[in-house]
Amino acid sequence: MTGNGGGEGHIWEGAWRIVGRLRAAGFAAYVVGGAVRDRILGLPVEEADIATAATPSEVLALFPEAVPTGAAYGTVTVPWEGKAYEVTTFRREVYPTADRHPVVAFGTSLGEDLARRDFTINAMALGPEGEIVDPFGGREDLRRGVVRAVGDAAERFREDPLRMVRAVRFAARFAFVIEEKTWEALVALRLELVRVARERILAEVDKLFRREGIGRGLALFDAAGLLAVVRPKCRPVAEALFPRLSPELPRAVLVWTWERFLADPPGYPEGFFRLPWPRRLRRAAAILDADLAELSASPPLAGLPWPLVRAWAEGDEDRATALFSLLSLFREAGAEDFLVPAPRDGVGEDSLPIVLPGRWADVRTRLASLPVPTYRDLPLDVGDFLARHGFRPGPWVRKLREALYRSVNAGLFPPDPAALEAEALRLAARLER
Repeated sequence: MTGNGGGEGHIWEGAWRIVGRLRAAGFAAYVVGGAVRDRILGLPVEEADIATAATPSEVLALFPEAVPTGAAYGTVTVPWEGKAYEVTTFRREVYPTADRHPVVAFGTSLGEDLARRDFTINAMALGPEGEIVDPFGGREDLRRGVVRAVGDAAERFREDPLRMVRAVRFAARFAFVIEEKTWEALVALRLELVRVARERILAEVDKLFRREGIGRGLALFDAAGLLAVVRPKCRPVAEALFPRLSPELPRAVLVWTWERFLADPPGYPEGFFRLPWPRRLRRAAAILDADLAELSASPPLAGLPWPLVRAWAEGDEDRATALFSLLSLFREAGAEDFLVPAPRDGVGEDSLPIVLPGRWADVRTRLASLPVPTYRDLPLDVGDFLARHGFRPGPWVRKLREALYRSVNAGLFPPDPAALEAEALRLAARLER
């Protein structure tokens, strides 16, 4: 096999150069893990890790520029033409206690090294001539679309409970199913996740955000009971919200939902959806107040007029105008599905916005008919308006833009420059003070 690696030539060329030098010195060496999996799947390979019979000191002797980045686990980082490759000694891990800190033994075989890994699809090795070492059926599981633990699933999850979250992440990313025994062990041992630092869990969730399949991950995370372990108080929200979430919801909405559930303090409080509607509105507004500053600065939602969200939640706008104005704004972020009102608990159309299938023909028709679908469609350059009339910029300018947007879409005056100019002058005289 040459170093072109299915298009990631630079990554694979460096990997094979390192493997070649190790083998020339008499040490077995292979590319292992995710690079092998993604290559078989025909996916782009972003990094390549190498496993070898050489000890860290032997690797350092062969690569003087290398850095020992994980000596306790036998890992040395070898730089090669702008890329960094983790080279790790074959090892066996024993977990004598429940604190997830293994006792590491070097000098083992490739087979033992692959046996310590989490899932069969990650427990394969690739040599420079194209030879694949696959002792646990990883290729067949890739073909079948299955995430299956290496060996005993319960033992793998007890060794490191974070592997349960990783199982969900891989199933979501590749649209795979979790093999039956692996799933049963995951559900049975879900409470073990409390032993894992929240930072490690969020790091795995962050990896999920960077890939497709966030909706599938959200559903699996809840179905396994992992959400109830990580944030027990969020369970009532999950029961109310998840059945209405489409797996294909836009990334921005799903990221927001994850962050809301995993936040500290947790998201919507227990019993929230049992509150009478007026109290629910006030509580939602209070929660939004705490979220808006951070959320409004987070791409891809940055720049959206979040005060409109709060105005809608507080119910201080004409309901139809506020709803469809809000939908048009979220359409820009690809998040409109999240804000269709869904009936709940007998309150009919006055429920919190979730997802109501079957309403989209009417919604899209109404959105298309808005006089000013987005802020950018306002026929008034607000910056130019300020300069021409000598107004000083400030926080009040956002309120001005919001008021103009809402008034036009409410039909209070036509969307033409002269009418907007007159209304803007009237509002600016009041708001700038």
